[in-house]
Amino acid sequence: MLRDILERVHWHFFDRSRDERALWSFIQNIYAGESLTESDAKKNVEDGVVEICWVDGGHRANGLLLTRNGYVLTVGHALFEDSRLVDRRKLLLRTVTGEFSLERICAYGHDRNRNDVGLFKADIPEPAEPCRYSFYDFDLSGKQPRHRGYRRELVVFSSRREGKYAVKGGLLVTPPSTDSDEPFLFYCELPGRNGDSGGVILNVGGDVLGLVVGGDPRGVAQGISMYGALHLIDFHRRKPFSTCFMPEDRNNNKAAMNR
Repeated sequence: MLRDILERVHWHFFDRSRDERALWSFIQNIYAGESLTESDAKKNVEDGVVEICWVDGGHRANGLLLTRNGYVLTVGHALFEDSRLVDRRKLLLRTVTGEFSLERICAYGHDRNRNDVGLFKADIPEPAEPCRYSFYDFDLSGKQPRHRGYRRELVVFSSRREGKYAVKGGLLVTPPSTDSDEPFLFYCELPGRNGDSGGVILNVGGDVLGLVVGGDPRGVAQGISMYGALHLIDFHRRKPFSTCFMPEDRNNNKAAMNR
């Protein structure tokens, strides 16, 4: 079921990085974080939540560091400006250790309503090692979630803005379902503001549910589950089909990526 859904979704893929070993290690050892204590799981998220900023000033979005050397998962719309792929030189990444330029935009989802996810590589001079997180209720293999126990439960939204880490509470109200038209999305009662996109949603035990991709004035936030978002990375690795650009957009977007 999930594989059929994925094959109907459009993704864009770019050239592979020169050194992706840490990224693939992240995928291959996706459950390594299950052995983390609750305090270590929360601390790793606090260190892994990053801020995406404009070079000339201003907050853009958030993201989650996947590898110490700079692979970041974020929302796809953070990588666009005026309906075109943003020039990567206009953005910088702010982490707990400093500010870094973007090296390349690797991949992004095509449909903002269904797979609004982006993957990019920042130029961080750290070892090529995967980050470790404890993930909640997903299965990268394309099967049903390992635990079907989504409940109406407390969640925590974590973000970074102007270099400061912040958390706030909310409530998970609608879980993702592979039987729906939005197989990767879930909804939370969560107060938000512009720029919250890409922030990480956890349960109170420190397990990562996914990323915020949108919200509305009623205080309902839309998230994409990690088991869905990480398919972007898996597809980037396997590259099963080429980009889905319209001909007039292909050169503009690839030029922005390479600038």
